[in-house]
Amino acid sequence: MKAVLQPDEIWSVFGNFPAEPDLFAKEFIPDLFLKPDVPIDVRDNFKVIAKLLQHSYYVYKFYDVAVLKSLLTLEMALKLRYKAIYADDWGTKSLKSLMDLFKKNRYFEVYNSDYLDHVRTIRNMLAHPSQHSVSGPNGKIIIENVLDLINGLYESPALRLKRIKLTMKIINQLGRYPNGIKCTVGNNVYFAINAWPAFINNKLTPQEIYFYFHPTFTVPENSTNWLIPPTIAFTGISIRFTVEGISMQNAGGETLLISEITNNAEKISYNNWMNAFRPLVYPNIGYLTKGEKMTDTFSMHLREFHQQSTS
Repeated sequence: MKAVLQPDEIWSVFGNFPAEPDLFAKEFIPDLFLKPDVPIDVRDNFKVIAKLLQHSYYVYKFYDVAVLKSLLTLEMALKLRYKAIYADDWGTKSLKSLMDLFKKNRYFEVYNSDYLDHVRTIRNMLAHPSQHSVSGPNGKIIIENVLDLINGLYESPALRLKRIKLTMKIINQLGRYPNGIKCTVGNNVYFAINAWPAFINNKLTPQEIYFYFHPTFTVPENSTNWLIPPTIAFTGISIRFTVEGISMQNAGGETLLISEITNNAEKISYNNWMNAFRPLVYPNIGYLTKGEKMTDTFSMHLREFHQQSTS
């Protein structure tokens, strides 16, 4: 009698582990989207990665092999893109130098100066191990980040530079509000625990500015657990920087004004809330929570952006 394959028993440590392969795939396998311009050699590698991820349901360590192969494929993708742009082979020069070149020429959608170093460190650790590490589905985010970097090689560096400049201008302006951030939408006034521009889609006309904030909220009495803040999203299609603050207007004509809290009574109310509850708020800046799922707003919009046509 033919043996029936069973899920690897290691998966049992993941709480409510899905009993069916399809449910497993939905929970643990990332969307392996690649832009149409990505070379066939890279695409073929990700077909292998997809198979490894699918079969990790039965052999847990296949997931780690898939993570390593994704990082090695990133290096291949960089070399292929270099050859396409510069009509030359990168050869055996270092990966660091290659990544630095692409970073300098705005081919990476990266705001954290240490991010690329972390990617290389993980790649080197997995490619030259002193012992086998078992990360399993914790490697999902690594594969997703590799895909982000590869897809980003086929976006416009000029547009990227423009959105990075505008994003940093917004962030720097928010940093000039030490007394707290006030967000006014129509007749509604909010005090923001966190506020951030998640992404700017300037592939669209007009461009879309995806702005989010966590407002202060009513906390249940005797609450001792982590406090999940509500999230308010605003998509601006125009933006102005004035003495009052940052003003955005959405497609429906509604206006968001982001300014500093200056009224004394409002400052006292805001400070009292922050002192009492801010240490308990989670997730932090950059994330929203839907149900029990925490979402990185930057990555969410970046991946939507990559799937949009450049035409």
